Amino acid sequence: FRSFNMPIQVVGDHEGGVEIIPLGSGQEVGRSCVVVKYKGKAVMFDCGVHPAHNGFDSLPYFDEVDPESIDLLLITHFHLDHCGATPYFVQHTKFKGPVYMTHPTKALFKMVMNDFMRVGVAGTTVLFTENDLGMTMDKIETIDYHQELTHNGIKFKCYNAGHVLGAAMFMAEIAGIKVLYTGDYSRYPDRHLMGAETPDVSPDVLIVESTYGIAEHEKREDREQRFLGWVDKIVKRGGRCLIPVFALGRAQELLLILDEHWEKHPELQQFPVYYASSLAKRCMTIFQTYINMMNDRIRRQHAYENPFHFKWIRSLDNLEHFEDAGPSVVLASPGMLQPGTSRDLFERWCTDQRSGCIFAGYSVEGTLAKQVCVQRPNEITRQDGKSVPLAMTIEEISFSAHSDYAQTREFVDSIEVSDVVLVHGDPNNMRKLKDRLQEDFKHKSMRVYTPKNTDSVKVKFVHENIVKVVGSVAAQYPKPNEVLKGILVSKDFQHTIIAPKDIADYTNLQLGAVRNTIVIPFRQEYTLKTILLHLHKYFLSFSSTDIIINDDSVDLIAKEMEQDSAEKGQGEQHFIVVSLSKDVQLSIERPENPINPKFVGEVSITWTTSKYGDIIADATIVALLHLYADRPDHRPKVAAEMEDD
Repeated sequence: FRSFNMPIQVVGDHEGGVEIIPLGSGQEVGRSCVVVKYKGKAVMFDCGVHPAHNGFDSLPYFDEVDPESIDLLLITHFHLDHCGATPYFVQHTKFKGPVYMTHPTKALFKMVMNDFMRVGVAGTTVLFTENDLGMTMDKIETIDYHQELTHNGIKFKCYNAGHVLGAAMFMAEIAGIKVLYTGDYSRYPDRHLMGAETPDVSPDVLIVESTYGIAEHEKREDREQRFLGWVDKIVKRGGRCLIPVFALGRAQELLLILDEHWEKHPELQQFPVYYASSLAKRCMTIFQTYINMMNDRIRRQHAYENPFHFKWIRSLDNLEHFEDAGPSVVLASPGMLQPGTSRDLFERWCTDQRSGCIFAGYSVEGTLAKQVCVQRPNEITRQDGKSVPLAMTIEEISFSAHSDYAQTREFVDSIEVSDVVLVHGDPNNMRKLKDRLQEDFKHKSMRVYTPKNTDSVKVKFVHENIVKVVGSVAAQYPKPNEVLKGILVSKDFQHTIIAPKDIADYTNLQLGAVRNTIVIPFRQEYTLKTILLHLHKYFLSFSSTDIIINDDSVDLIAKEMEQDSAEKGQGEQHFIVVSLSKDVQLSIERPENPINPKFVGEVSITWTTSKYGDIIADATIVALLHLYADRPDHRPKVAAEMEDD
């Protein structure tokens, strides 16, 4: 039959709005974790730890939400400040939903978490065990860039975010409202990664990092030249050059730069270059596996050689076997001088004025790296509590793959969003970025929010529900003020009006019916004729099989029904079924061996629930009970039962 879709706008939805709650990264850098709520659904973006804190102090503020109410968790990338709390949240709270991340992120996540547990910090609380991590891995599902999935009414997809291998921006849609969470992202391509892409649809709300505020990065060529200039200067004057880095991400970029530079400059080849990270060595296979997710330069190079097989870079597994006998370059993690190899080497070399430390990434407030870069103290306190002079050269040359203001402004403009929530930035940078965005986009009346941790931002929307009319209901276009009749089917915030007969064709629903039976036992001497004549007062005519029963033919019909049953080999007929309507039947029973075979034993009323069926059934019950109007002391007991067909 003819059918077509017909969108009809109905009354707008003025209920509340989207609620955004940062459980971490609210006016701080670290423990990224943002919850978005709308229409009874909740999505958690990222679940990281704070690099400047330890144990439970490093976790997001999980006690501000009910973990059981979170429908799903979306992890943008493998850095600890975005994923480090995931095993704890999955295994030690009431969270029951799935966890999604890209394929490279899942592969690297396990290695990063194992290294996190292994290194740890002495005397701090263990947040999760190897068993917790193993069970968490079982709950992690993967998603490809541009793949759209749905969970519990929430649609979501992800886009390339640049930053590190496998990093993703997530777009989540609830009831037609789209929220884009960038995580850490970079619009500029580098030596091995593509820049972040622009989503193909515009979000209603953008949650974006504000790490660098209104600062702008220097050009890639300029920073590489300045970086290599300082490396050359330090080793040529007889010093050691320490480069604190994250084990994965910017380290691979710097290794590519240094290996190429050493190849071009034979005079430097006498100075060894080390990469002190067993984790990075183990993860290099994963980088080689996902070459297809890197930029054209790397893919072309991979056609004839492995771009991550370095000629001039040596692996340094531990400091016990490190021959620290002269000038060298060492890239070591952690990147912010937390306890680990980089911290040990920094404390060993910091008193030598020939040596130098080049910070190539962002430093979080509360870390030694931030203190050294900002305050430039004359001395530092070692891990053993002893104070020593700080004589080495300190330089900051940012290779950080975070968005700067130029990138943020261009990105915000390209996706045409009016509501922006800033996260992952210190209060000062957030304030400056908010003011600049509002000034630059004042023609769009842009609203910019800078919530603190646990503060709630509510963005109001007047959302119009769209009801789709399909099947026979849509056979003719409705006239003005015409009332459409059908069943409203709602799933995942999608609404459809459909005729009952079309349900099987347009939905996965199955039709059912509720059948009801009420049994009235008779203990008085009432014959079949008496009961039928009494019902005839209420129903002018009704049918038994295909015979019309009236007051002149009751006995004859009963006799004919008994004979017909006997001829069919069914024995003596003990029930007479009378149809009061299409959906209501009356079943009259006579006992098999009664003292007086003319008396009725019980009457059953069976009907399918419907507006008219219920009315007829109720009227029949009342009519039968009226037989006892003159004998109130002999009221029958009524038994009822219900069954689902």
